[in-house]
Amino acid sequence: MLVIVCSKDTITSQITINSFPHLQQLNVKRCLSENKLWKMIIAESPALFILERDFSPNLLELCRKIKNSISNTAIIILTKSFDRQFYISAFQIGVDDIVLCPFIPMLFFLKCFNLIKRLKGTTIIREPTRLGGYTPERFFKRNRVTFDLETGEIFSAKEIITVLGPKELTLFSILLREIGRFVSADEIKRIVFRSLETNDSTVSTIIKRLRRKLSKTKVAKIETKRKLGYGLILI
Repeated sequence: MLVIVCSKDTITSQITINSFPHLQQLNVKRCLSENKLWKMIIAESPALFILERDFSPNLLELCRKIKNSISNTAIIILTKSFDRQFYISAFQIGVDDIVLCPFIPMLFFLKCFNLIKRLKGTTIIREPTRLGGYTPERFFKRNRVTFDLETGEIFSAKEIITVLGPKELTLFSILLREIGRFVSADEIKRIVFRSLETNDSTVSTIIKRLRRKLSKTKVAKIETKRKLGYGLILI
């Protein structure tokens, strides 16, 4: 799990980094500029960002872009003073916590570690387009398995596990988007097959095909509930 410390102040960076024990599952890196930060985001999909308030003149806008770029990542801001309006604005855009400096290293580490534990395992990255914007949710990551929601490829670090066909990919994208809710057969007919006249057996067939392919990933499965429909369960 990658933690990025964004600070131009060497002392603050060192104190923050030293707050983290040498745990095998945590990799803590320092970042000195916004340009480098975006390269790290795309290459490594960090679990936690720790940003010093003076890191960027438009820090809140930077936080907003991070939240729009990666789902299920945490942001902590380090500040040396209390500013009520800044706190309100930061929390409104989704910042997870604001910590006053100086802080107690062990308590700070526990705060960070608990945030990471709550988010562990599920990361969605919006990949940059050629125009410098972000396409919505192209890559979905679960543990060490990545789903490419444009090509249908499902792969680990070493190999392609399986590839979803066009309709299987559409179905998976719907179930992922609606995670926590059961999607009805009629919704699947309307969105995947573009026709409510589609036979129930056709829906059952594509569910079975997707279920079989997801079983190879060992990170997701489809649950069926009578009268409610189908739901994606993350393992």
